[in-house]
Amino acid sequence: MKAPLSYVPALPAALGMMAGIILFGLSPSWFIPFIALIVALTSFMFHRQWVAFVLLFTTLGWILSFVSRPAPPPGDSFLRKNTWSGVVEDIRATPAAVRLNVKIYDRDSLHITPFHCGVLIPNPPVKFEPGDWINFRGKLSDPAESTDLPDENSYNPKYFTDGITAHANVAPDDIEICGYRQSLRRTATRLQSELRDLIYRSPVNSQTAWFLAATLLGDDSVLAPDVRQQFRTIGAAHYLALSGFHIGIIAMLASIAFFPLKLSLRYGRMRHLFVIVLIWLYAFVCGMSPSLVRAAVLISIFLLAKIFQRQSSPYNSLCVAAILILAFSPRQLFAPGFQMSFAAVLAILVFAPRFNPFNNTGSRAYRLASFVTVPLAAMLGTCLITMVHFHRFPLLFLIPNLVLAVLLPLLLSSGVIMIITTAVGLRLSVLGTFTDVIYNSVAGFCQVMSEISGAELTGIFLPTGTVIAAVIALLLLAFALSYRKRNYFILTVAALLISWLVFLLQPALPDAELYITRQPLRTDIIIRQGDSAFVVTTAPEQNYTAVAANLSRRYADFLARRSCTDSLTINNSDFSLPTVRRRGDYIIFGNRTLLIASSQTDATIRPNYLLVTRQSGSEPFSLIRAVNPDTVIIARDTPQLRASRLLDSCNHHSIPAIYLTDHPFSLVR
Repeated sequence: MKAPLSYVPALPAALGMMAGIILFGLSPSWFIPFIALIVALTSFMFHRQWVAFVLLFTTLGWILSFVSRPAPPPGDSFLRKNTWSGVVEDIRATPAAVRLNVKIYDRDSLHITPFHCGVLIPNPPVKFEPGDWINFRGKLSDPAESTDLPDENSYNPKYFTDGITAHANVAPDDIEICGYRQSLRRTATRLQSELRDLIYRSPVNSQTAWFLAATLLGDDSVLAPDVRQQFRTIGAAHYLALSGFHIGIIAMLASIAFFPLKLSLRYGRMRHLFVIVLIWLYAFVCGMSPSLVRAAVLISIFLLAKIFQRQSSPYNSLCVAAILILAFSPRQLFAPGFQMSFAAVLAILVFAPRFNPFNNTGSRAYRLASFVTVPLAAMLGTCLITMVHFHRFPLLFLIPNLVLAVLLPLLLSSGVIMIITTAVGLRLSVLGTFTDVIYNSVAGFCQVMSEISGAELTGIFLPTGTVIAAVIALLLLAFALSYRKRNYFILTVAALLISWLVFLLQPALPDAELYITRQPLRTDIIIRQGDSAFVVTTAPEQNYTAVAANLSRRYADFLARRSCTDSLTINNSDFSLPTVRRRGDYIIFGNRTLLIASSQTDATIRPNYLLVTRQSGSEPFSLIRAVNPDTVIIARDTPQLRASRLLDSCNHHSIPAIYLTDHPFSLVR
């Protein structure tokens, strides 16, 4: 390859591997890698090495995706409850529940083809660790069919990247730990727990300790939700997720610690090797997330180049990091964290130097200007990904990033020093007070910034055409800034105009919507008219607060896209909207009528739909014959035996019936 491609020899491999992974997602046919391999060999014959390498790694990416494709559960796993046994591979804890990634090996004590299952446990009585061998009883569901509303928040994207093909909601009494397997992940978790205990034993208050545990070790299970929301609102959420920023601080502190070795002519360059070992140990303890691996690879290649007195290209290092991560986990390509991590670094490399008004890269003025150009470039690279995955955009990102870029290194460095001093038995109260002061300054600043009106745009849902045109505009902008040609600037503006036009021409949302969800223990009816939305539920009144909070989180994007309030309220009384009304057990949606069956229902109007729930009594078919509805809807919370009998009766009497197990029910106007 000729310059400038020869400076980035890993670029063809990275592009080819990404293309192969995407092609496997579009089609698992072996015809694709076969054709790519034939064309690659032909390109070698005609001395088109760059094209050949791209196609060879396209084939490799496709094959790696095929080999690592997740195994499905047995075909009859979704029909009934079973007892499952497997090993916990990953844990995600919140104050209210724990979500496990479990590799299942046995069903009802019989060995099966292993597959990954997501297990959600509310308020578990025991603490789980990676490597725990667990038994639980539950009915599996298909994650791909678990959403009931459009734009509903779900675990599906995370399940896809983790290779999870089944989901189970398990009661705390239905799960137990019966052993464990030793693994590197379990060892890392134990080390992380010991470091977390050192933070909690250090002379800082609890809020500071929780924040340090989250930002130094990635344990955000006890971090206050309002803190996460404030950082997200001001565009600083990347500081809470372990990334290159945190690896850089560890590398800086390690370099300072090993600086005396620089005085030795024989071992001076070996200090870089010790730094490499420390940053990889830190990445290992914190879970080897893609952002940590990417940063560790970049810094390792940079330091290895210093050891061997060679030059390194940051672009090539970024490509090597992508190849390593995708080789072990190809589906990470579709993870928001992977995309944002690499897009941010690539944008900084491409745009930050060109945004900087000073040419001398070693000057103080250039470095000071970098405090502005670097966050600008990073936000430019990640703004589309943020809007696509999270449907929001922070308008005040620049000021918070400038302030936090100064305060957080001090805070995290103090945290690292306190971990070390606490481990050796020293209790530096002065340092603890200093750390508390910095954290209080950070928390107070973030709270003030997040409360500014218009700090964040929410409810942003971009159509595919808009995203494609915007990506083209970013690429053209990079060429325009690099080559300073007017045609590229004109094309950039044209692509942006097309992107905006496609966004404006997307179809309008319906005026009114009604959805019956598939909760296993209750029935919820979500009703939305204009910017008003609320819930009709069969949950007990004492659970209204918890139900409303849960549904508000789950349907946050649904509400935001429709410009509704941020939270859903429960309304089990009569109401009247232009299109939707409720009168007793009847809900009138336009010209269609839904009757909620109960043991006290006194039917006076023949409904289009009769909704049968757990609260409809043990003999709902007598009511069905009395009201003669067009269609019977059997809610998921209806006991299974009763639902089966009701389906048989409806079929026998030629009454259309819908059982809400596989699909939700909706009315749209």
